[in-house]
Amino acid sequence: MPLDIWTLQIAETLPFDSGTRKMRTALLSQELARRGHRVLWWTSAFNHAKKDWLAQDGESRDLMPGVKLRFLKGCGYTRNVSPKRFIDHRMVARKFAEAAAQLHPPDVIVASMPTYDLSYQAYLLAKKHNIPFILDVRDKWPDTFTQHLPAPLRLAADLMLSGDRKMLREQCRGADSVVSMMNGLLGWAQKLGGRPESPADRVFLLGETRPPEEDTPNILDIPYGKFVVAFIGTFGTHSSPEVLLKAAKRLQYRDDILFVLAGDGNFFGEIKRRAKDLPNLRLPGWLNRAQMYALLSRSHAGVVSGTAKAEAFPNKAFVYLSMGLPLLSDSDGELRAFMEQERTGLHYPLNDEAALADRILKLKENAALRAEMSANARRIFLDRMDAEKIYAAYADHVEKVAARRGGKLK
Repeated sequence: MPLDIWTLQIAETLPFDSGTRKMRTALLSQELARRGHRVLWWTSAFNHAKKDWLAQDGESRDLMPGVKLRFLKGCGYTRNVSPKRFIDHRMVARKFAEAAAQLHPPDVIVASMPTYDLSYQAYLLAKKHNIPFILDVRDKWPDTFTQHLPAPLRLAADLMLSGDRKMLREQCRGADSVVSMMNGLLGWAQKLGGRPESPADRVFLLGETRPPEEDTPNILDIPYGKFVVAFIGTFGTHSSPEVLLKAAKRLQYRDDILFVLAGDGNFFGEIKRRAKDLPNLRLPGWLNRAQMYALLSRSHAGVVSGTAKAEAFPNKAFVYLSMGLPLLSDSDGELRAFMEQERTGLHYPLNDEAALADRILKLKENAALRAEMSANARRIFLDRMDAEKIYAAYADHVEKVAARRGGKLK
């Protein structure tokens, strides 16, 4: 029987055209709709990535067959870490509560966290109407913002956010199911909510769709014969590619190595200004899906860089692995353990451009190592990280939780 399913996620780039890469909520919603279910995706009218407006408050729009978007308008913000973003998320959560109260309750809710204020309002609605509720934990909010503050400021922030942590604990404890994209995040949420291990709680990797099998045209004009080091991501507070800029400067004497840093964000202008005299570095800006494949199919390594010690297994790692690229990463979390256990990449210390340059040269000069890591990446992607398999299993789980009404998931 077809289900009415609500998904809540306000930061994903919405795939309005075929050139935009589908991410977690889009892939899950697509699979649920393919099975005949009706999906209503509650999202923000504000474009988190580009910092502009997508729609009017309360506007509805069809995203794909079986999936409808409902836009909620906050106040917007210019910086990801700012009081205004906090206010924006509060406004979106309040407007969801008001709008949702006017609609017939769904059969199941899948709410992403972040943001915890929006997911909390969904949890309260689910509790009121006995709706099965799945909490999809994707980041350690608000800890992500407070853990890097100096001790006195962190104490003050923790006091200010005590109410926020209370609402987060409540939904982690009361959810019918907690899912996440990695074991560490799931364990964090279970501990926060005092949840014992249970079949109701699952890990579904972010995954990635399979790349095209046919040859991709060289639409970015990547020169033949270069060893290409690729970065795809946000030029922002937590994922700045500055370390690659510095590594490129160290290696500018090597005319056989090319750095291509693709993406956009708050720090793009600054990176562009500092890179203007580097002949071995390109900044193509934001790439659509075809452009991304054009770059990665001609690359030899994919870089996952951050600006702080990160535990997450980031989305871009799956993209690189899907293309069979060895990884270069500064992560000290699950990604590092994965790379070392499966021999899919090399680690370098955070913000250490000398070490990154050394790892690049190691991959460049050791063709056998590069081939081994590339083969491992392709094999593991097909075995464990293919989005088609992951989101089919996730959709199975949603259907199983939805069937729970009145009982506990077994």
